[in-house]
Amino acid sequence: MNAFVSISIPYLERYSDIERALELLSGDDAASRLHAPFHDGRAKRAIGLAFLVGDRERFSEVADAKTEYLTSINNPGLDSFLKLREFLEKRFNSLSMTS
Repeated sequence: MNAFVSISIPYLERYSDIERALELLSGDDAASRLHAPFHDGRAKRAIGLAFLVGDRERFSEVADAKTEYLTSINNPGLDSFLKLREFLEKRFNSLSMTS
């Protein structure tokens, strides 16, 4: 219980902020991999958070960077990531047409 209170609670408080979580998951450095070690999963979470933030330009930047990274390492999850990216891009388009 002591470990949960001293480690987990501060971690959850820090990364429950969407901007902080997006910043962390947008990276591919050692710190980002420590929090989310599976590259395609980290990439999917990053574009999901970028979508939730609602900033289309930021979404595109993160999606482009993650596509490039997953391609460069020949990640087997690339196809799944690209499907999610396409889905979220279509959602952005449908949201902008209704506003």
